[in-house]
Amino acid sequence: MRSPTTVELGAYRAEPTPPYRARESARRLLTRGGNPLAGPIAAVPQSDARAPVQHIAVTGYGLAHGAVMAACDGARPLAEDSSLIHAATVAAPSRCTRPACAALWPAALPRA
Repeated sequence: MRSPTTVELGAYRAEPTPPYRARESARRLLTRGGNPLAGPIAAVPQSDARAPVQHIAVTGYGLAHGAVMAACDGARPLAEDSSLIHAATVAAPSRCTRPACAALWPAALPRA
């Protein structure tokens, strides 16, 4: 698989919203300090008995430009920026296994 295009979270937040016709549909992997990010989906109640499922953080596009979205579900924003963590720190049982997130986990983890 080809490495996904990345963008720092702060730089992405500072980007102006492109005109409607020019909005990109390609998602970019969000990073902080060069480290890919992951986080829980916003407004999903979590049980205290298990860790929340962590999704790979990607850029929104179209009307969602500027939002941090789950790679596996472009219609679901992730929780606030403070809940985003380095993807490399997510334990395997907590990683989203849906195809779009699963395809990006290898790019988010350190090379062995």
